[in-house]
Amino acid sequence: TTLKRLRMISRVNPRLSWDQRERALLSVRRSIHLLRVRMTSEDGVTSTVGLLLLAAGASRRLGAPKQLLAYKGESLLRRAARTALASLCRPVIVVLGAHRESVESEIADLPLEIVFNEGWAMGMGASIRAGMEYLTARADTRAVVVMLCDQPRVEARIINELVAAYRVTNAPLVTAKYDGTHGVPALFDQRLYPALLALTGSQGAKNLILAHSAHLSEVPAPEAALDVDTLADYERLVFWTEISRD
Repeated sequence: TTLKRLRMISRVNPRLSWDQRERALLSVRRSIHLLRVRMTSEDGVTSTVGLLLLAAGASRRLGAPKQLLAYKGESLLRRAARTALASLCRPVIVVLGAHRESVESEIADLPLEIVFNEGWAMGMGASIRAGMEYLTARADTRAVVVMLCDQPRVEARIINELVAAYRVTNAPLVTAKYDGTHGVPALFDQRLYPALLALTGSQGAKNLILAHSAHLSEVPAPEAALDVDTLADYERLVFWTEISRD
């Protein structure tokens, strides 16, 4: 019945512009696809989209391991890991590096896979490459979502919407859109695996997103705009969390 209602909604108001109608139809298609995916996933169908959660940084700008910062009763890392596990993506691979011993204990009991990036000091590109090498050697996936542990307002819903948009559009790249820009979390089709495996040093996913901006699909995700890099960022996160409770 929900699918029927969504199909009825897809008879878009003819007064809308063509662009508005296209956006509305795409939104409906994503919603329908998400419902279908949820139905099939409950029957045990294996996901073809993996997920890399990057948590290897030393948090130099913060002065303390950001992975261990508390937010809503748990660490940023554990929250991000649970968000990843609540999504449709499998396998979930967490890339660790700096502060490994104290950080790893935060997620040791969760059903995910952990990769240690020995070259974590070289930057995010090295962590993406380490995660991709592990993923491609052990799993047969069509795409991979790359997410960070320092975007605590990102929910599983956003990740699932990336997957739904990918399956509807077959775009080589699907990104979150916030603050007028495209960024992570982002989904990369297997056509971009060689580029991910070629990343080095401090090169993150941003350069790849810019290089393929003409061919990407996007999912609105204002929640992803807040990331925790500095003490001021963390204070802002805590402040807005307290305000929202009032």
